[in-house]
Amino acid sequence: MSIATIAGDWDSMDNYLNYLKTPRTIKDDQGNEIAAQITYAHKRKINGIEWVDSLQFNSELPGFWARYLATVQNKLAILVTYIVSEEYYKQLAPQFERMVLSLKVNMDVN
Repeated sequence: MSIATIAGDWDSMDNYLNYLKTPRTIKDDQGNEIAAQITYAHKRKINGIEWVDSLQFNSELPGFWARYLATVQNKLAILVTYIVSEEYYKQLAPQFERMVLSLKVNMDVN
């Protein structure tokens, strides 16, 4: 999933990083709260652009891994999220990294 919108006052790399470093809780089908497990959340450069990159388990859906990438560029706030089940994560992790490394921001926004 990818989302781009006009950046607002809250949209900054530091705010994204702090948000993704803070564990969230979700509810399973029985209404039990599950705490997300944050493997990492840090800034990194991808194709010359600084992104916040975070890998988390149970942050969107129970039993699923989520890889979040967020940046602010040329008035745009951009979020890319990849989600995969625990069952297939190890198999698909290398493809996730290739997808991440292919990210490019189109700077032609008016």
